[in-house]
Amino acid sequence: MRERLKPQRPVISRSCCLVGFSLLMVTPRLALAQAPPAAEPPAASDNPAAEPAPALPPQAPPQQLSAAPAGPPPKPADAPVQIPIGTAPRAPVAPAFPPLMPNIDYGGRLRAGLRFQSATDPASLKDVAQTIYADIYAGGQITPMWRWLLALTTNDYGGLAGQTSTATMSLLDGFVGFTPIPEFQVYLGRMLVMADRYAPSGPWGLDEWFYPGFFVGTPPAVPKAGPSGRDFGITAWGAPLGGHMKYYLGAYQLQDPTLSPLYSGRVQVSLLSAEPNWFHRTTYYGDRDLISIGVGGQYQRSGSLMTVPPAMAGMMAAAPLSDDYREVNADVIVEKRLGDSGALSVEGAYYNFHGTYQPWKWSAVGAIAYNSPVLAGIGKLRPSFRFQQAEANQVTTSGGSLDPTRVYDVQLTYSVMAWFAHVVVNYRHADVVYASPSNPSPAASPLATKANMIVLGVQLWDP
Repeated sequence: MRERLKPQRPVISRSCCLVGFSLLMVTPRLALAQAPPAAEPPAASDNPAAEPAPALPPQAPPQQLSAAPAGPPPKPADAPVQIPIGTAPRAPVAPAFPPLMPNIDYGGRLRAGLRFQSATDPASLKDVAQTIYADIYAGGQITPMWRWLLALTTNDYGGLAGQTSTATMSLLDGFVGFTPIPEFQVYLGRMLVMADRYAPSGPWGLDEWFYPGFFVGTPPAVPKAGPSGRDFGITAWGAPLGGHMKYYLGAYQLQDPTLSPLYSGRVQVSLLSAEPNWFHRTTYYGDRDLISIGVGGQYQRSGSLMTVPPAMAGMMAAAPLSDDYREVNADVIVEKRLGDSGALSVEGAYYNFHGTYQPWKWSAVGAIAYNSPVLAGIGKLRPSFRFQQAEANQVTTSGGSLDPTRVYDVQLTYSVMAWFAHVVVNYRHADVVYASPSNPSPAASPLATKANMIVLGVQLWDP
């Protein structure tokens, strides 16, 4: 009985030793037979552009004995990205760390300028004032379908007569986004009112120092929006066909439930080069060929309001009269590289306003610019010219229209890094003819102003 129950440990141990010894002898030969030759590179993709960039640098292979001489040491993965002087980054600069989610990106931009113009005589250049416009912003993604953006601004400190030396900050952008696919996305919060080409570009992506539609002592001749072109609302937008087509459709001014929503939309087609992002540029400084055609429009019930004077002491303020507000616009941008001869940019836009109490009937913008290919020091020269014309929504004593307002901008830009670093010298001449449509006396004398201005400005922007 004890003999049957006696364990067979010596026999099992010897068997294990024999099996283990055999595996040790066979495994290296199998490994050598399956391993590729050391000199054979890995197979490359037929379409490198379709391969996503690795989130982490590839790990170094194990050391192998080779007769080939050792090459130069690889460049560290965290080396700073160098952007050639006189150019702009063709894509967002990759972070030094993998963009995990949730993530956050932040930056800032600043425009500082000296404006030469008299505070009492707009046609004279005898006074000087400083202007500052600065934004700080942060944004990120919680998941691939949810993102957010928050930005603060100085409200464009303009150097006006009697203005204090303080620059206040306020909310510029603040919205959340649902982004399931590039063709359909929804943003909710305080954001740009999308109607024309210039809104998604802003003053930061323009050729000229001045945003179009802003003249001397008059309301702006631009689509309706709140301060800095923003309002509280919701926007559905998308970029089909890889960004060669883009649409925006939104409802704004939702911060006041007593107001009818301001409906605003835009559709554009971008040929030759795609523009798939929420923001875009009005000029790409000769970096690409582009033909962009867009149309937009706005509507708000009772959105054209009569301006009423403030109530006198002991009296109630009069209720403003109103009319429905409508606006339509169209624009075209053409940018063409001329080989070694630089690049040419041409743009045009037209706006038509409807509503009894709108300040303008129509306005138009036309501009041309040339990007020099010659590197002058650390940058390139870009001369530009822009012409604007607008007609006020007012009649003369004879029943005709007022003479149109005309504004001319001649500018020389010294571009170190496109929109991200440049210096400008701008000369502006304006012949402004304006009378408020809310004036109870149509026969009142219109405002007729001649203005001259020179601006020396610097723009810096974190790319």
